[in-house]
Amino acid sequence: MIASGMEGLRQQVAPEDLATLDELTTARSRLARLVLRGPEKQPTDEYLNRLDAAQKAVDEIEEKAQLRGGALRALTHGLTRSSAISRPGYAAPIME
Repeated sequence: MIASGMEGLRQQVAPEDLATLDELTTARSRLARLVLRGPEKQPTDEYLNRLDAAQKAVDEIEEKAQLRGGALRALTHGLTRSSAISRPGYAAPIME
């Protein structure tokens, strides 16, 4: 289901925006892996630094995508890091 949705999105994105879409997909996957795996055996501060760097990478690519407009803008519209941080409970499991 997700793969078919991504394929549909790839068809809607302008050819010059495919690289940005691929970059965003890779960055989001990297962030998701970090979040789902948790710190494992890493010191908490090191894990949080890696998590922050991964989130910043996603944010930067999303900003670039929003400036491009079209289907890329629709993909990045919605929950942003700043809106998520302002919500109660954001990163609460990590901070405890």
